[in-house]
Amino acid sequence: ILIPVAYNDKTPVPFAKGAEYIYDIGELTGGVTIDGRVSGFYEAVDGTRQQDDLIKVWIVGEHTLLQPMRAIAKWIATDLEQESVYLEWHDVNVEFVKPSGE
Repeated sequence: ILIPVAYNDKTPVPFAKGAEYIYDIGELTGGVTIDGRVSGFYEAVDGTRQQDDLIKVWIVGEHTLLQPMRAIAKWIATDLEQESVYLEWHDVNVEFVKPSGE
């Protein structure tokens, strides 16, 4: 999920608000990886090209998390008055490798 760090008028999103989104995602999924700040652009509904700065957050989870993650994306989009929030979903194999001896 990509979480905007500013409103559409470029006013910064308060740090506590962004932290709340990430915390809630972590509570839902059991953990997150914050992949850092990224920039992107898109064509808005009105046809203008918009540029956003965002925080990229990765999660690993079962398909049962897709609907709750969509709900979180909708909450963020509504709360930050966005046209949409980017949520990407893949089928992948993930392995958590334990240290030797365990």
